[in-house]
Amino acid sequence: MDDVTENIDLDPPKEVRDLQDELDLCNKEWKKAFEDQQEEIKKLKQKVEQFEKQEKIMNRDILATVGELIDKIMITLEREVGGQKRKITLDQHYEQKQKKKLRLNKFE
Repeated sequence: MDDVTENIDLDPPKEVRDLQDELDLCNKEWKKAFEDQQEEIKKLKQKVEQFEKQEKIMNRDILATVGELIDKIMITLEREVGGQKRKITLDQHYEQKQKKKLRLNKFE
Protein backbone atom coordinates (compact mmCIF):
# COMPACT_ATOMS: atom_id res chain seq x y z
CA MET A 1 0.00 0.00 0.00
CA ASP A 2 2.95 2.29 0.52
CA ASP A 3 3.80 1.97 -3.18
CA VAL A 4 0.40 3.40 -4.13
CA THR A 5 0.60 6.36 -1.80
CA GLU A 6 4.08 7.19 -3.04
CA ASN A 7 2.73 7.72 -6.57
CA ILE A 8 -0.03 10.11 -5.53
CA ASP A 9 0.89 13.72 -6.09
CA LEU A 10 -0.76 15.70 -3.32
CA ASP A 11 -0.14 18.95 -5.14
CA PRO A 12 -0.58 18.29 -8.88
CA PRO A 13 0.19 21.02 -11.40
CA LYS A 14 -2.58 23.48 -12.31
CA GLU A 15 -2.99 21.91 -15.75
CA VAL A 16 -3.68 18.50 -14.16
CA ARG A 17 -6.13 20.02 -11.66
CA ASP A 18 -7.95 21.81 -14.50
CA LEU A 19 -8.24 18.57 -16.45
CA GLN A 20 -9.47 16.73 -13.36
CA ASP A 21 -12.08 19.44 -12.75
CA GLU A 22 -13.18 19.28 -16.39
CA LEU A 23 -13.42 15.49 -16.21
CA ASP A 24 -15.43 15.72 -12.98
CA LEU A 25 -17.81 18.23 -14.58
CA CYS A 26 -18.22 16.02 -17.67
CA ASN A 27 -18.96 13.02 -15.48
CA LYS A 28 -21.65 14.96 -13.61
CA GLU A 29 -23.21 16.19 -16.87
CA TRP A 30 -23.22 12.69 -18.37
CA LYS A 31 -24.70 11.23 -15.20
CA LYS A 32 -27.49 13.84 -15.24
CA ALA A 33 -28.16 13.26 -18.95
CA PHE A 34 -28.29 9.49 -18.38
CA GLU A 35 -30.72 9.88 -15.46
CA ASP A 36 -32.91 12.20 -17.55
CA GLN A 37 -32.98 9.67 -20.39
CA GLN A 38 -33.83 6.85 -18.01
CA GLU A 39 -36.74 8.90 -16.65
CA GLU A 40 -37.94 9.67 -20.19
CA ILE A 41 -37.75 5.97 -21.12
CA LYS A 42 -39.78 5.10 -18.02
CA LYS A 43 -42.47 7.65 -18.96
CA LEU A 44 -42.60 6.38 -22.55
CA LYS A 45 -42.96 2.77 -21.38
CA GLN A 46 -45.87 3.81 -19.16
CA LYS A 47 -47.51 5.55 -22.14
CA VAL A 48 -47.05 2.45 -24.30
CA GLU A 49 -48.68 0.28 -21.61
CA GLN A 50 -51.56 2.74 -21.35
CA PHE A 51 -52.06 2.76 -25.14
CA GLU A 52 -51.96 -1.05 -25.25
CA LYS A 53 -54.66 -1.24 -22.58
CA GLN A 54 -56.79 1.28 -24.47
CA GLU A 55 -56.26 -0.66 -27.69
CA LYS A 56 -57.46 -3.90 -26.06
CA ILE A 57 -60.56 -2.17 -24.71
CA MET A 58 -61.31 -0.58 -28.08
CA ASN A 59 -60.82 -3.88 -29.92
CA ARG A 60 -63.17 -5.63 -27.50
CA ASP A 61 -65.76 -2.87 -27.90
CA ILE A 62 -65.45 -2.98 -31.69
CA LEU A 63 -65.92 -6.75 -31.71
CA ALA A 64 -68.94 -6.47 -29.44
CA THR A 65 -70.45 -3.79 -31.68
CA VAL A 66 -69.76 -5.81 -34.83
CA GLY A 67 -71.29 -8.88 -33.17
CA GLU A 68 -74.42 -6.93 -32.29
CA LEU A 69 -74.65 -5.54 -35.82
CA ILE A 70 -74.33 -9.02 -37.30
CA ASP A 71 -77.04 -10.27 -34.95
CA LYS A 72 -79.34 -7.42 -36.01
CA ILE A 73 -78.61 -8.03 -39.68
CA MET A 74 -79.39 -11.73 -39.26
CA ILE A 75 -82.68 -10.94 -37.52
CA THR A 76 -83.60 -8.44 -40.25
CA LEU A 77 -82.75 -10.93 -42.99
CA GLU A 78 -84.77 -13.64 -41.29
CA ARG A 79 -87.77 -11.32 -41.11
CA GLU A 80 -87.46 -10.35 -44.75
CA VAL A 81 -87.42 -13.98 -45.86
CA GLY A 82 -91.18 -14.27 -45.62
CA GLY A 83 -91.27 -14.07 -41.85
CA GLN A 84 -89.68 -17.47 -41.63
CA LYS A 85 -87.37 -17.55 -38.68
CA ARG A 86 -85.29 -20.57 -38.18
CA LYS A 87 -85.78 -22.18 -34.87
CA ILE A 88 -82.77 -22.03 -32.65
CA THR A 89 -82.40 -24.69 -30.04
CA LEU A 90 -80.96 -23.83 -26.66
CA ASP A 91 -77.77 -25.70 -27.57
CA GLN A 92 -77.31 -23.63 -30.73
CA HIS A 93 -78.00 -20.44 -28.81
CA TYR A 94 -75.42 -21.42 -26.16
CA GLU A 95 -72.85 -22.27 -28.86
CA GLN A 96 -73.36 -18.89 -30.53
CA LYS A 97 -72.87 -17.08 -27.23
CA GLN A 98 -69.69 -19.08 -26.51
CA LYS A 99 -68.26 -18.29 -29.95
CA LYS A 100 -69.02 -14.62 -29.41
CA LYS A 101 -67.30 -14.73 -26.00
CA LEU A 102 -64.24 -16.40 -27.50
CA ARG A 103 -64.02 -13.70 -30.17
CA LEU A 104 -64.16 -11.02 -27.49
CA ASN A 105 -61.67 -12.76 -25.21
CA LYS A 106 -59.02 -12.87 -27.93
CA PHE A 107 -58.38 -9.19 -27.37
CA GLU A 108 -58.40 -9.06 -23.59
